[in-house]
Amino acid sequence: MNFHSHKNTLRWIKTTFSLILVILAIGAKHLPAQNESGEWRFLGLQGKTVQTLRLYDQHLYAATIDGLYRKDLRAADTSWTPIGLQGKRARALLIFDADTMLASTQFDTVSLYRTTDAGVTWSSYQNGFGGQFSENVLAIERHPHQPNVLFATGPTVVAKSLDRGESWQISHGNWGGLATGVNFVKIDTNDSQIIWAGGQNAIERAFLLKSEDTGASWREWPEIVKEVSTGKTVAIHPHDSKIVYAGLESFILKTTDGGETWDEIFVEDGRFFFGIAINPVRPGRIYTASWFKTPDPQPLIVYISDDDGENWREVHEKTAQFGGVWDLLHVNEGMRDKLYLGLDKGGVYEFVTDVTTEVDDNPIIISTFKLEQNYPNPFNPETVISFSLPKAGLATLKIYDALGREVATLTNHVMAAGEHQIRWHSNGLASGVYFYRLHAGEFAATRKLLILQ
Repeated sequence: MNFHSHKNTLRWIKTTFSLILVILAIGAKHLPAQNESGEWRFLGLQGKTVQTLRLYDQHLYAATIDGLYRKDLRAADTSWTPIGLQGKRARALLIFDADTMLASTQFDTVSLYRTTDAGVTWSSYQNGFGGQFSENVLAIERHPHQPNVLFATGPTVVAKSLDRGESWQISHGNWGGLATGVNFVKIDTNDSQIIWAGGQNAIERAFLLKSEDTGASWREWPEIVKEVSTGKTVAIHPHDSKIVYAGLESFILKTTDGGETWDEIFVEDGRFFFGIAINPVRPGRIYTASWFKTPDPQPLIVYISDDDGENWREVHEKTAQFGGVWDLLHVNEGMRDKLYLGLDKGGVYEFVTDVTTEVDDNPIIISTFKLEQNYPNPFNPETVISFSLPKAGLATLKIYDALGREVATLTNHVMAAGEHQIRWHSNGLASGVYFYRLHAGEFAATRKLLILQ
């Protein structure tokens, strides 16, 4: 069965007869069969439960319930190198560079560990997280434009660090609370002042949080669905901050107005949606995978939508016995997507699929690369940088100070051909002259901007 309906708050209906009745009743359309060029590959860690995946410099990192592991993706084998905390339930992982990382563990008296030697040794890096309580870090993220700023979550808290984790302050909630936890935190790459978080509260209801001022204040949806559920992740549209997909227990929700209203676009009891990914070149292409609350074995399935979540189809891996997905990492390579899937007791799999392009009847033809002057300029604290790309490809836009030191990376992603705008907040930077540089393929351009405090 590979059809899911939305906007009618319908439960997944497993019998063919009932499904036909529902389709007739709501006029929904089943996507026609499409040829998938997807390829599956088992990457290793057989028998390990993988809670978090991270990618850095052609190496894949896995936080498992038996410590941390690293794999060179250029190697064709399934071998992984242990890099510390073996015997501990590693949960969250943040990579500054190949040598310096932060990691958290569950059921531990230490909130965070740090290595500065690529995992050879790890030391306690508590630094006040949890206050007077022994509080585990559930998720941790680094601000994309302010490299010293971190956000981390605990059972009932979102905390913020301004110094790479050397000290922590409460951004939302409190230390020592009783709840299943704030399971995730995500920073919007379109507008880095916007931060999403979510999890499950003390009465087993899913909640979502949103900040539009880098964590100074928060809006809360304390019971985003009425049923027992938990928030697991969000995916933000790569070009539109108002479009957000939320993965919960039994639901995927979608908002097109920044959270004012939500639609249920995928509903199935007992299925936990840990990961959602959006193709940045063709953002109507969405991926998800999940863990099902049922005894093993369970199949490994990637769900794909090509119409913004309206309809879904399934792609099965036919050999995995432990196919429940606890994390999903997406890498876009132009017209090809890679998914790395961390499984419950099943190790790590890779799924690769091609992405076809859509035909636009009235395309806007961009013939040259162009980097515009930012506006407003001078500015404080926000400006918009516009640029044009004649073809899809990797685009990198960075900010440098007058001495040539990099102070922010605004984008480092594959982007579609066309016109683009990036809004930048210069929070924390001193007044003065700065430079922004766009690099895309063989094209590079630099312009000057001025911050006035």
